[in-house]
Amino acid sequence: MMAPSTEFTLETCPIALTPATPKGAIILHAVSGSGVWGKGVASEIGAALPAANIEYTSFCDKNKSSSSEAYPARDGVTGRALLIPPQAQDAAQGAPEVFVACLFTSYGSGIADADRGKPPLDVRDVILAQTRQALRDLRLQLDDMAGGGAGDGGRRSVGSSVKTAGLASPPVIYSPKFNSGAFHVPWEQTAALVEEAFAGWDGKWYVFDRLQ
Repeated sequence: MMAPSTEFTLETCPIALTPATPKGAIILHAVSGSGVWGKGVASEIGAALPAANIEYTSFCDKNKSSSSEAYPARDGVTGRALLIPPQAQDAAQGAPEVFVACLFTSYGSGIADADRGKPPLDVRDVILAQTRQALRDLRLQLDDMAGGGAGDGGRRSVGSSVKTAGLASPPVIYSPKFNSGAFHVPWEQTAALVEEAFAGWDGKWYVFDRLQ
């Protein structure tokens, strides 16, 4: 007789980073290819975890076709999930030992600026398609790590990670209502994609009101 599959549902919590946050938890947010965590929750994550921010910027830079390009190649980042492990520099400054998952759900943000090589925010249908792809990518990486693999799939950042860092057990993700702010996608549409991609997952996913 087959065991029933785990029922996955999104839950809520007021604050993500507290003394009770498990070591190895994942802080997840949506990003573009700008290489900058400049606004909203992204800027808060960057302030709390500056070494992780550097890893995100480095990942974007590595996917540029040339050093003169302002943005990485579109097919190098969109629809991908970058999973940054806890960074030693952040831990040394007293930051929590958490992973950061960056979902590349839009190539650009805001209004295009041709003079600076800045692309505009993708249209909603494209953002949703790239969100689905990035969530599937993340799920594959997490399942691989749970099975004892490295979990990178060529995508995870390396950096100077905390050597003993591993995912919390059971795994837990904290996210804002990503895509619903600067990317202008109704949360209900993104939430449906999360529940689709993580159906049967044995971890917890909390949607937070504030980072800390």
